[in-house]
Amino acid sequence: TNPLEVIKTRLQLQGEIQARGAAAAAAPRYKGVGDAIVKMAQQEGVLSLQKGLVPGMIYQIFMNGTRLGCYPTLKGLFNYDG
Repeated sequence: TNPLEVIKTRLQLQGEIQARGAAAAAAPRYKGVGDAIVKMAQQEGVLSLQKGLVPGMIYQIFMNGTRLGCYPTLKGLFNYDG
């Protein structure tokens, strides 16, 4: 995933926790996108913005590899010339 996806997910989860009225959610951790970028970079390091990149890449390799690997077989099976 890209850094904005990581931030979006964290902000969404923060909002869901607050909506449920959890005691730990009394004070929001992030005030917005910019604040989340700064706090994540300071507290967890710049690489924290790339969390989830490796699983996303593995998923894309698997899905695209399967699709591209099956394409010639299915094309021949259905005798499609276009």
